[in-house]
Amino acid sequence: MSGYVVCSQGHRHWGIHGAAGILIHRYRSSGEVEMLLQLRGLSISDPNSWSIPGGAIEENETAEIAALRETEEELGFNPREFLEPGVSMEDDHGGWMYTTIPARLIQELDINTQVKLDHESQAVSWFTCAELKTLNLHPGFEGFIRKYLTPLTPPPPDINPSTGLIIGTLNDDSELEEASPQFSVNEE
Repeated sequence: MSGYVVCSQGHRHWGIHGAAGILIHRYRSSGEVEMLLQLRGLSISDPNSWSIPGGAIEENETAEIAALRETEEELGFNPREFLEPGVSMEDDHGGWMYTTIPARLIQELDINTQVKLDHESQAVSWFTCAELKTLNLHPGFEGFIRKYLTPLTPPPPDINPSTGLIIGTLNDDSELEEASPQFSVNEE
C-alpha cells in the first residue's frame, strides 16, 4: 500500500518508500541515443507529460525491483527479457527519493506489437536528446534530464559519411584514423 509524502522541499510525492523508474535507451548506428518515453495517462498526476515508466516502491522492495515491476505493469512486457540495467541514479528530496535506472535495450522491442499500455500510459515513443526540447516533460523527469543527461550521452564522434573516418583525429603520420567498429556510417 502506498500514499503521498511531503518531502523536506515541500513537494508532494507518490510513494511512502520513494519511487523508481527505468530510462530505457538504445543507440542508433550513428551512436546517437534514443529514449523510450511514455505519455502519462489522464487519470494520474501530471497527465499529458512525457516521462519514464515507474512508480512507488512497495514495502520490502528494492528500487530496481520496483522499477522493473512498474515497467511491466505500465508497458506490458517483461523488462528482464529486453533490458540490461545500468547504475542507478538517485534524486534525494529529503524524506523522499526517486531512483532512475538507465537500462540499455539488448534485443529489438516493437513498441507497436510488444508493448501493451495500461491506464497510466496513453502512448510510448522513441525520442533523441534533441527531440526532448520539443516535449512537455514531467517536471521531475525534466529536472533529471538537466542534471544527468550530459554524463549519460557523450556526443558521438563526427564521422565523414563518404569515408567512414573520424573527423579531426590524426595518427602519427598525420592521417585520419579509421572509425572504430562500434560506429557505422548512417546513409539515410
